[in-house]
Amino acid sequence: MKKQSRRKFSADFKAKVALEAVKNQQTLVELAVKFDVNPVMISKWKAEFLENMAAAFEKKDAVEKENVDTQELYVQIGQLKVENEIKLLTLYSYIISLKRMTTISKENNYLTFINIFKVNSDNQQKLIDLLIEANQTVKEQPGFISSSLHKSLDGEKVTMYAQWESIDHYNSMRNNAAASPFLSQALEIASFEPGMYEVVETFTASAS
Repeated sequence: MKKQSRRKFSADFKAKVALEAVKNQQTLVELAVKFDVNPVMISKWKAEFLENMAAAFEKKDAVEKENVDTQELYVQIGQLKVENEIKLLTLYSYIISLKRMTTISKENNYLTFINIFKVNSDNQQKLIDLLIEANQTVKEQPGFISSSLHKSLDGEKVTMYAQWESIDHYNSMRNNAAASPFLSQALEIASFEPGMYEVVETFTASAS
């Protein structure tokens, strides 16, 4: 007796039959007759089809979650970059401000001006306001290092301590008319005794 060879089914055929079984529009017996396949085999293919569908969705969910996690990571990296740039800019600005602070030292070789304004005590604050306006303009000029204003406790003097990189920078500022209106108004209410100096020596408190 000749042995019957085992039938082989392609993946496309199995999927087609399994899909029909999933629809539940026909019984397994009816599908077995329609496709000439054992009902047990159709039931097995149906189970495998449903299992593979669930696995496909699980894989999709995992990919979507990974994409979301990656996007969140990129956002966090971007935030860290921005925060670091802000910190660096803040640090840079602080360093620049330290360099531009009024520091009295003979090592700097800056040109120093100590200008003494004498004023009626009733006008001391007005004079200070005018000098502040003038300095707000002057500080934008090339070669300007720093300036500070001091008022006497008797109300009759205002002293301005200013530092410039060189006499050329100072003269260039004097030729700039931006600060002139404020200085002109200041001289209407006060007398002016300018002085150009260089630092000879500085002293600090001894460590205790």
